[in-house]
Amino acid sequence: MDENERKVIKAIKEQEGITQSTLKFRTDLSKSKVSQILTDFEKKQLVKREEKGKTYAVYLAQNF
Repeated sequence: MDENERKVIKAIKEQEGITQSTLKFRTDLSKSKVSQILTDFEKKQLVKREEKGKTYAVYLAQNF
């Protein structure tokens, strides 16, 4: 896991159900970078995303 991926996981652990837009501010990463990392995490079944209005709420997978 690289530094940016660790930042994202840490932020999700601190606030379950965090939105992608909040993740962007907490991690100081671009919107596209956050989305790319979350897509990779979803493929590895580390996180799950649920629609929340125009954005997504992000949760850690139960097996993480």
